[in-house]
Amino acid sequence: STRWQMGIHTTLFHVLKMQRSTGNISSWLQLCQTCILQAVLELINTTTWIRWLRNLYPYSKKLRNANPKDMLTDKRFISSTPERWGGIECSFTRVGSQFLDQLQITGHDRRGSSDIDRFAALGFKSMRYPFLWEKHQLRYDHPINWQWASGQLDALQRYNIEPIAGLLHHGNGPAFTDLLDPDFPEHFVRYARAFAEKFPWVKYYTPINEPLTTARFCGLYGLWYPHKKNDRDFAIIFLNQMKATILAMESIKGINPEAQLVQTEDLSKTYSTP
Repeated sequence: STRWQMGIHTTLFHVLKMQRSTGNISSWLQLCQTCILQAVLELINTTTWIRWLRNLYPYSKKLRNANPKDMLTDKRFISSTPERWGGIECSFTRVGSQFLDQLQITGHDRRGSSDIDRFAALGFKSMRYPFLWEKHQLRYDHPINWQWASGQLDALQRYNIEPIAGLLHHGNGPAFTDLLDPDFPEHFVRYARAFAEKFPWVKYYTPINEPLTTARFCGLYGLWYPHKKNDRDFAIIFLNQMKATILAMESIKGINPEAQLVQTEDLSKTYSTP
């Protein structure tokens, strides 16, 4: 759609302009941090954590329209018993030809719903939970096996834990694609739509975790596949993930109009003494 095209083209223009004028990688990364918020959160009109929290509570119109900073100190917003949210570290990285699956390494995928029993005992009301592309669609033309995902979602529902579905976590996708593949967004959207069709009641999504961080490690530092260390590949990897996120949410919303994006990123600023 023209909405994501406008965001992607504007982002790429400013990135290339910054590169030509300064050649400063640090400035470029700061620009990309701003772009991820503009091109994803604003263009597809989804949600930030503050907006999501705001909509969870039946506050007055005045409070609902309040400045997010005011909401952090307004007594009508702050609850004496804040909800406990949780998440699982579930990176599925590729190094060379080897896939590193943290769900497998930690044993969570084998323990299955018994871990969710333990999470529920901690009082979690919402969880970022992984239903990773690489684990469910090993080959492009093969049917997706949803058995494990169904069992985990059943367990979350049993304890009334709201899932925030994660579909890609520092990964390149299955072996038939990667983050430099021009068809990567199309492949990812196909998987995201299949998940939404199978589980249309799921409302909250983090389609791609920390796309800027992934782009740095895959395209700038060379630590993760495809092990690139140049500005051009870094930009392509970053923008490919942005496009995939936007189109995936549009496709998911076509199935569940109530679906919302909960976007994550490692945005930071370091301070020091002179």
